[in-house]
Amino acid sequence: MTRRIDVFEDFHTALEELIQTDSYLIGISEISDQAAALGIRPSFENLDITETVIPVAGAAGNPGFLKYRGRRDGELLEADDLHLMGAIAGFVSVLTAQAHAFRKKGESERILQFLLDRLPLGVVCLGASGDVLIENKAASRFLGDSGAALIRQGLSDQSLTEKGSMRLHIEAGGELLYVEGRRLDIGAGLFVSAFVLYEMGGRREKLMLELDRSIYRAGARGAPLSVALLEDRSEAGCIYREMKSNHEALQIDPSSILPLDAFSCACVFKDKRLRSARFLLRNTFSSMNVSQMRGALVSGGTDPEGESPAQELIEQAREQWLPLSELSRPSILVLDPYPPICDSLDLLAGDLCNFESVSCLGEAAARIELGACDGLFIDIDTYSQAYPEWIRTVSESAGPGFVVYYVSHKQPSMIYSQYGMGLEEIVLQKPFEAEPIRDSLSLRFNFA
Repeated sequence: MTRRIDVFEDFHTALEELIQTDSYLIGISEISDQAAALGIRPSFENLDITETVIPVAGAAGNPGFLKYRGRRDGELLEADDLHLMGAIAGFVSVLTAQAHAFRKKGESERILQFLLDRLPLGVVCLGASGDVLIENKAASRFLGDSGAALIRQGLSDQSLTEKGSMRLHIEAGGELLYVEGRRLDIGAGLFVSAFVLYEMGGRREKLMLELDRSIYRAGARGAPLSVALLEDRSEAGCIYREMKSNHEALQIDPSSILPLDAFSCACVFKDKRLRSARFLLRNTFSSMNVSQMRGALVSGGTDPEGESPAQELIEQAREQWLPLSELSRPSILVLDPYPPICDSLDLLAGDLCNFESVSCLGEAAARIELGACDGLFIDIDTYSQAYPEWIRTVSESAGPGFVVYYVSHKQPSMIYSQYGMGLEEIVLQKPFEAEPIRDSLSLRFNFA
């Protein structure tokens, strides 16, 4: 009896066995859900003179009755026997009520689990001790082998706001999960912590689709497009949250900032050249701790090639990782026939700007036209034939804010006089001195 009463389907059978195997009374039971639902009653007209019927009644209704035909020792029934039958009926009534309550609770749990499993979001509820009370299929799939331990790690008093809510990003199986939770007080010092999990892997597909469209659109219009790929492996979702909260400073729509995985995100700068994107990133990074972050900045404004230009652009960016402190520095081209000049500039001001040597006017013009650089150091002694028409042309193609530095082995006053330059032009003499170069760069690019 004890083994089987926990199984509701076998409950009535177990009761029948209990009544039929009674060693003192001869009886049978007529108890079932159907009897309770249909209100089945015994046929009193057909009762034998030796038979007694005892109803099984309780708060849950009347599920049936017990029928006794006498005692097994053959003696007549006495008053005490009738009291015993009533007690047995009362006991059976209590067992039946408990079984119904157990079944109702089990059905409620199964229905709740069924409904939760149909949700596209993950749902996890933890008890006060951190044990899992309920977890739907989506949450199990999102969390994988890591399980609810990932949520417990983020569940602390420091994580909860005054209203008992919590928002965090976690990484599971290389995927980024957004978790929003709330502590719910049940009463009498009891509470549960309920969490909703949103798997953000779909954002990556959305990013690639949107980026493909943006690349094709930019190519058709001949408009610029820049993409910054940023990564911070110190905490899942950290760089994504930072960029989303700074979307106004970046001058881009929040929908243009999407996670690529748990530790990286992409910022799509539509209609902006690399120089403009770099400037916006530099201003944003100035208020952030970027010591553990890295990134890459690539242009997607050229004619797209291949089946997935977005994927190619992302792969190109991954090959160009730089610490963010370097990524946001202005990019300066150095057009000088003597390559060590670029090394000299890098030695004197490499912590302020990234210097890159170019070999000819054509290469410099192509880089400037793409908006990939912020300024140019040009040896006026070597390329005097290109001044001023070439300089004017490339400056106009670069747009406002592009800076040209003229370098020469002659005194600056001689250069101003020889080429009729205005005092707003910057002329530096070789060999360079660190202070004038650093002061000029700091002033032009607004370094603190």
